[in-house]
Amino acid sequence: MRYYHDCDLEEFPWWSGAQVNFQDLKKHEQAYQWVEALLDDITTDDRLSMTEVNDFMWFDLEDYLIENNFKDCDGNWLD
Repeated sequence: MRYYHDCDLEEFPWWSGAQVNFQDLKKHEQAYQWVEALLDDITTDDRLSMTEVNDFMWFDLEDYLIENNFKDCDGNWLD
C-alpha cells in the first residue's frame, strides 16, 4: 500500500537531522519560501515518500542553499 499526503512544511513530521535543519530554515523566510516551492516542484511529477522528503531536508538541503546563495560555502546564512 502507498499513502501520499499533501501538507505544509510546518505539518510534516520531521525527524533526526531534518528536524534540526527545518527549525533553522524557519528563521530565514526567503529561504523557507524557496525550499517550499522547490519541494513542490520536485514532487509535481514524482511522488516522494516521507523518508525521501526527510532525507532531502537532512542531507541535501545545505547544498541547495549554498548553490542558490542562501548560505556561503561554510554553511553560514547570507541574510
